[in-house]
Amino acid sequence: MTPERFSSLKRLFYEIALVRGRTREDMVKNALDYLVNEGKLDGYDVSDDLDRKKRIDFYPFSGSKRYKIQVKSSPRGVEEALRKHPSDIKDKIFIVPDLGETPQDLADRIMSEIKAVEERFKQGD
Repeated sequence: MTPERFSSLKRLFYEIALVRGRTREDMVKNALDYLVNEGKLDGYDVSDDLDRKKRIDFYPFSGSKRYKIQVKSSPRGVEEALRKHPSDIKDKIFIVPDLGETPQDLADRIMSEIKAVEERFKQGD
């Protein structure tokens, strides 16, 4: 399959997901809603950063602890973000949702990333 064809198929899948209301940001929102309903998080805030690129950041919180989740469309996007800002690895959580992933699976992955951030903070103290 040519790169152009692969790219157009990927775009088609994204368009279908968008029509069905399943953008990557929606998937993270649904996973965070699940975590709040399960009592694993107290809540979350949403921040729109529409200066250069359309991006929605999520700020889940539990007690006095607050985390930042940045949704990326590919692992390559995560690598690029970390290359530009290597210090972000300590306190940001980068999530690349799979379009076939259930909210519960994504929620479990988010919780494991939150625990990893907590461990990094403990080691840094």
